[in-house]
Amino acid sequence: MNRNAIPTPKTEFARKRRSAATRIERDLWHQLRAKRVDGWKFRREAPIGPYVVDFVCFEARLVVEADGPLHQSSEQRKADQLRESWLEGAGFRVLRFAEGEVLSDLGRVLDRVRSALSEASPPPGRLRRPPSPSWGEGLPKRPLHKVLIIACGALAREINAIIEANGLSYIALTCLPAIWHNRPEKIAPAVRALIRENRERYRRILIGYAECGTQGQLDKVCAEEGVERIAGPHCYAFYSGTEAFLARGDADMDAFYLTDFIARQFDSFVIEPLGLDRHPELRDAYFGNYRRLVYLAQSEDPELDTKARDAAKQLGLAYEKRVTGYGDLRAFLTKSAPAEPTATTRAVPAE
Repeated sequence: MNRNAIPTPKTEFARKRRSAATRIERDLWHQLRAKRVDGWKFRREAPIGPYVVDFVCFEARLVVEADGPLHQSSEQRKADQLRESWLEGAGFRVLRFAEGEVLSDLGRVLDRVRSALSEASPPPGRLRRPPSPSWGEGLPKRPLHKVLIIACGALAREINAIIEANGLSYIALTCLPAIWHNRPEKIAPAVRALIRENRERYRRILIGYAECGTQGQLDKVCAEEGVERIAGPHCYAFYSGTEAFLARGDADMDAFYLTDFIARQFDSFVIEPLGLDRHPELRDAYFGNYRRLVYLAQSEDPELDTKARDAAKQLGLAYEKRVTGYGDLRAFLTKSAPAEPTATTRAVPAE
């Protein structure tokens, strides 16, 4: 690190926040610092994209937020939700703790942090050291022979929900940036790199991407690397059920789709990349051939329903909602159990 580098406004802001830490932030940092939680390294007041987070373990892609009374206001809750969605889209998991939780039961807070860390995997190319018997360490606590899901960050929240609801503790998740849907040429090379860097650490690797505009390049990578991806041309199809989606055919040719993720991040993933925040007069040039905005809802969330309705109004489109749940994504994950090693198969630890 160049200590003499001129600080950016964001790093200056982070430094000021460190010096003005609240009591709950100080208490939590005392427990997280110096690799005190199972050897994982945390940073405090760390810049990530447009945000500065309270605490982050970059190895585990885990953000921990300590919320004071300010976070109880409705405006701040909306801001927190937007922030959390952005971070999940960038591949981070977010744990948020209220002031009362930290002050009254810090042990339980740390148990939840440990649980989240135990489900994480180190980033590509950086393996954690093996357990040291001389330090009193035994076998890794995390299950051996895990399945790795390499997925789009836009699916992170849904995949984690399916893992938790179905007890799929053998699955590890790593995500690529959701915004790459605007640059699909980046997806296939990055997926290939992740497969090769993780192949010896997992018994099975699956790809949580549909075709996603890669023009056959992602399928080529999957075939050459011997891995499977979820079937379908895009997430709208597998959320709806690919067969049912394709069967609608021309009936949906005039539809512009939203998912839960895009509803949360509509400005960041639709309006701003198209420049409509600066040039709203271009709206009809982009959306003039659409007649409906179809919200494919993974969850029943009145706030997201309102966001989707507002998006339809902003684009001048009729509004339609279809509750899809997780569609084919749930089946894709629940059938992912790794085969048991045979007598001739060498078991490779996940760490």
